[in-house]
Amino acid sequence: MSRLPLWFRLYSKMVEFGLYKDLAFCDIQRVSGLSNDHVKQVIRKLLELKLIVRRSNPLDRRFTLYRVVPLSLWSKYCEMKNELPEPLRDVFPHLFSIRGIHFILLLGSYVRKDFDEESDVDVLVICDDPERVLDLTYHACLSLPIDLHACTLNEFRNSLYPLVQHVVLYDDGTYRKIDVSKVDVLKLLREGVRVAQKILGLYRNGLVGFDRVFPAIYELAFIDAVLHGSTKQRKADVLERFFAEHGSVGDLKDDLFRLMRSYVNLTKGRGGEKERLDRGREVEVYSEIISEASKHV
Repeated sequence: MSRLPLWFRLYSKMVEFGLYKDLAFCDIQRVSGLSNDHVKQVIRKLLELKLIVRRSNPLDRRFTLYRVVPLSLWSKYCEMKNELPEPLRDVFPHLFSIRGIHFILLLGSYVRKDFDEESDVDVLVICDDPERVLDLTYHACLSLPIDLHACTLNEFRNSLYPLVQHVVLYDDGTYRKIDVSKVDVLKLLREGVRVAQKILGLYRNGLVGFDRVFPAIYELAFIDAVLHGSTKQRKADVLERFFAEHGSVGDLKDDLFRLMRSYVNLTKGRGGEKERLDRGREVEVYSEIISEASKHV
């Protein structure tokens, strides 16, 4: 008789049968040949060890699925978990259960060390299938202060992300091959102007909301700031710098900062209607920002 613990024997069978797949309880029982009660007992142990993860809607466990964390990545997780921001400790096993994760970056206030009790943990996952990653981690992140984004390797290379201050949390070796010097900021600025103009046109006609137009304008100001120096800044610092370098739109500063506060309130679910300007004034502010940034194209 094998001296290996039952939980490890079942885990080994799950790896062989369903690595990078969703497994239902009946699948696990069929593979293991154990009774319902034994399977439940072993699953609890594997979940506790983070060798498997549960993927389900917390409000409806009838359709619970399980995913296996590969042993090599589980070992990596065990080494790093004490260094992770606490909210990420339950999410990383979910990420490691997905095929095609290349590297994971920590961004934002946790990197700058200026976070507070209301700060989200900003994470960027570079992977083969971003939509799949977001789908499989949705419920794991739902009740946690985590702002998780995902993109492909090509999208990462053609974005500002490589220039933004970050910490590498995990790397399969791909990140080390990224050449930051090849990021074409001027090309990104041209694209930012084009996108901002398009979204502003839609916003002017009431076809998109405030939550679409403000990020496009902020990104444009951010790219403009990148052209002239460091990106190791908070949102407010980026905007302050933009207005310092563009004296002709200095009178717009109060309006844009007010809009930024509204956007932050909106995205945090606290609503921002009371602080918002009228659409006509917003369009005027945004148009001047676009015009100023486009001078560098």
